[in-house]
Amino acid sequence: MSDQDWFKGALGDIATLEYGAALPATARSGDDFPVFGSNGEVGRHNAALVEGPGIVVGRKGTVGAIAWSPTDFWPIDTTYYVQAPPHIDMRWLYWAMSELGLQHLDSSTGVPGLNRNDAYELPIRVPSLSGQHRVASVLDALENQIRLTETAASKLRSTFVGLLCHLLSRGARSDSGELGSSVMELGHESITLPRRWTIEPISQLLGSVDPAMRSGPFGSALLKHELVASGVPLLGIDNVHVDRFVADFKRFVTPAKAAELSRYRVRPADVMITIMGTVGRSCLVPENIGLALSSKHVWTLTFDGSRYRPYLASMQLNHAPWARAHLRRDEQGGIMSAIRSDTLKTLMLPTPPIDEQIEIETILREAESKISKQEQALKKLRALKAGLADDLLTGRVSVPAEVAS
Repeated sequence: MSDQDWFKGALGDIATLEYGAALPATARSGDDFPVFGSNGEVGRHNAALVEGPGIVVGRKGTVGAIAWSPTDFWPIDTTYYVQAPPHIDMRWLYWAMSELGLQHLDSSTGVPGLNRNDAYELPIRVPSLSGQHRVASVLDALENQIRLTETAASKLRSTFVGLLCHLLSRGARSDSGELGSSVMELGHESITLPRRWTIEPISQLLGSVDPAMRSGPFGSALLKHELVASGVPLLGIDNVHVDRFVADFKRFVTPAKAAELSRYRVRPADVMITIMGTVGRSCLVPENIGLALSSKHVWTLTFDGSRYRPYLASMQLNHAPWARAHLRRDEQGGIMSAIRSDTLKTLMLPTPPIDEQIEIETILREAESKISKQEQALKKLRALKAGLADDLLTGRVSVPAEVAS
């Protein structure tokens, strides 16, 4: 078979799915070889059932999930492991099986389950062994780049939270080391803030608009039949994500109704925080929002920009341990199902002089920009991998020998 020739058949022509064996968590030694369940590695054991490297397929539970073990391993009884003849490159087979859609073959009515006979019938195209090597080499290289980028983005996100906490407790200036008299309580720890800083409740940092903190409209103020297909957007939890406003507008009212509900109008740089659904997400309203109203599913806060930067308030609501701990006061049974107005109003925020707040915001926005660039690069790499994997594994695109080498 030349490199350009492909065998067209079914998965069962080139591989078999073999049953794993039970290994209770209490029987695992905790070292040496990986133990795989249907959702990936679930532990370690001092003995292996299968010689690696190899492929594990979710049989019960997470149906059709594909995992790779670079070493000898133990697949438990909720999985299959894959066996294939010598003319099949196992790493290529891993990528090929990842694209087969095994997760859609759930054949059970109770616990999700994969029947291997259904999997055997899936069509597959197989290049020569050297062609398999080249395809696997390209996809492995791309996957490695994705993981490096994921690690870099994760480190930046982790560093960002530390930077936020440092800047809002120690300051951005060389003279911020001079401590003042304001003390911020953080659990069992007390933090003395820099000189000229104060600590203020949110209620004292809001603007002069009436109301500066609002949620609603409620009840008969806005009835379901008053919603229209287009007009003035009604903002809610779908628009408020962590540090990100999503302009995906789904509910609208007429301009006349918006005028009637003008007390709920949102303004550029307002802080919104969700109080239903996923409670506690916060973001800033963008400058180009135009005419829009808030809804009963969010709190909307208008800050006095001469006293406090809304950006810093929103960042603390999302990330600062003192803010998150304060909001958790409304938890019931470990679940935050709402945020009361008193809880939000009494949240204490470290308050540097406004010029230093601007410096802190500038530093944080620059750090956010670096994170955003990494996340955009990661998004592009994932999209490239998805498209390229399909092209390479179906033969629409071939890999020249010199590229893979």
